[in-house]
Amino acid sequence: MAGCSFPLDLLPDFTGILPLPDLDKSICQLVEAGTAFVNPLSQNIADGVASIDTATGIINSELSDMGTDITQLTTWEGAPPAGWTAQDMTDVKTQLQLQETCANDLNTARATLRTELNTNFLNHTNRLAGVDLGTGTKPNIFGIAGTEQALGVTRHQFGKPQSNTTTDMFGSLYNGEAGLVTIKAETDGLPVGDVSALAIQSTITGGTAAADKANLIASIDNLTCQVPGTTDALVAGAQAMISADDTAFDTAIAEIIACMGALQISAWLDNPFKLPLLGCIGSPQLKTLAGI
Repeated sequence: MAGCSFPLDLLPDFTGILPLPDLDKSICQLVEAGTAFVNPLSQNIADGVASIDTATGIINSELSDMGTDITQLTTWEGAPPAGWTAQDMTDVKTQLQLQETCANDLNTARATLRTELNTNFLNHTNRLAGVDLGTGTKPNIFGIAGTEQALGVTRHQFGKPQSNTTTDMFGSLYNGEAGLVTIKAETDGLPVGDVSALAIQSTITGGTAAADKANLIASIDNLTCQVPGTTDALVAGAQAMISADDTAFDTAIAEIIACMGALQISAWLDNPFKLPLLGCIGSPQLKTLAGI
């Protein structure tokens, strides 16, 4: 046989199944087109990323200026200008390199924060908001909302206290804006000081170590450089929100499974083939409850 054929007139019979209302049909079209939901945090995330990009541009510009000065100071260590010694050049360069290290570390931390915002946190909130309905390893909005509803029903049936599971499982959507505003505020500030304003090279060529070295080193030391650890804390904050949402979902699943397991055990009590098993593996508390 070369293949299979299917009678074109053999179609499913939907007699008795009523069409859905027009509203449901229209909503279906929106879902299919990917226009049923929006991420309420998308603009906040975009603003945070833009702020990081602006700061990164400033940092890179300052790093370029520092690199120019450090290169010249290295040259002068071999032949210092009049009034200065090789050690003077080393001392100034060492102070400037501390600022350079801080700026590089800050750049690395900001890059990590950008990835966390524009990839991990954006993808996470898109999934929670229904913007991303893809079938990944984690449930989309329908899976989460269905689990939330199932948990509420389960708790009601088992006489357990209810809680606001919406803000637990969708916490990032409800609480994320405050964290994103903080991120933007932190990254809006001047990340590093203006090295070019110190005019390091002209100060050296136009002055003497006795008059200018201490002030020059102090000026470099006083340059702004935001502590990279502050940015690390912002990354940890975004990660904590993602983790809290996922933990709330996993906890709900575990609670539902436990209660459904209880129903299975109850059914086993009427099954003569399962009673011996319960007699073997049941805890003393379970045996007392079940009268085994």
